[in-house]
Amino acid sequence: MERSKIKPLLTKYLEGETSLSEEKILNEYFASGKVDPTFEEYKPLFNFFEEQRKTAFEGEVNLPEKKSTFLNKKYYRWSAIAASVLIVCSVYFFNQKQTKIKSTEVNHELAMKHTQDLLYMMTNVMNDGKKQLQYLNEFNTTQNQIIQQK
Repeated sequence: MERSKIKPLLTKYLEGETSLSEEKILNEYFASGKVDPTFEEYKPLFNFFEEQRKTAFEGEVNLPEKKSTFLNKKYYRWSAIAASVLIVCSVYFFNQKQTKIKSTEVNHELAMKHTQDLLYMMTNVMNDGKKQLQYLNEFNTTQNQIIQQK
């Protein structure tokens, strides 16, 4: 096979961008024995892959024994019961809270007063922060004057 066809395939292969058909072409090329001397360094790589395809595992696999399924079934049965009880209790308590919320009446005037007080407190805090920023502004202007004098 021509060197001009193999070089781009080999570049794509090393970057992991080849398709299975392109890899098959490369494997056939390196297995043919007519390898260009510039690609001789890649021959052991492809030969290794070919040899590994032919090998098979002949040993014995020892898997751990399964535990008794009776204990597993018992565990799942009790966990299902516990989950069901938890769901029933949570629905009951949720409904109890909903009835309490509905039964309490809201005093709209009192809520409005509290909201106004909170907004007033927030404006005071923001104004204090604004005053502190004025000190920072004076510092910056003084710093700029010193830098301009140098």
